[in-house]
Amino acid sequence: MAISLVELCNALATTIGAATEVDVVQSYDDLTEGIHDRNLLQVYPNSGNADAMGRTDRASFKGGVRVSAHIIHCDIHVAPASEIGQDMAETVAMIDSVWNKLEEQDVKPYFGQAGIQAWSWRYNYATFVYGAVENRGVRFYVEVWTY
Repeated sequence: MAISLVELCNALATTIGAATEVDVVQSYDDLTEGIHDRNLLQVYPNSGNADAMGRTDRASFKGGVRVSAHIIHCDIHVAPASEIGQDMAETVAMIDSVWNKLEEQDVKPYFGQAGIQAWSWRYNYATFVYGAVENRGVRFYVEVWTY
């Protein structure tokens, strides 16, 4: 079962947005130009690979299946840069909260979407700059495999 980027982004926004530290959720079509909220999650597609396994004809015993991989950015703007110790404490609490929510996705259908066959994630601390304002936060890179 194929899954669209719309379904994928919205499923990730719903799941990660349920983390206890997240206050505001924006999926790809709700993104704002400025950052007006603390603990703001923004979810949008970043890149994809239409033949992730390097084959063009089949995957496993399923003939004619093309494996696709999508990397979705899940940016979380925790707080405007002010005091590094406090900012990092809030960012680490956010990472723990989101990590725990992602750990719950341990059985299919992942994120409530039957088209997701496998997935993984990683994160990086991030400073997001909008206008002249720096926001401290974290970017989760969620890689989803579909076929």
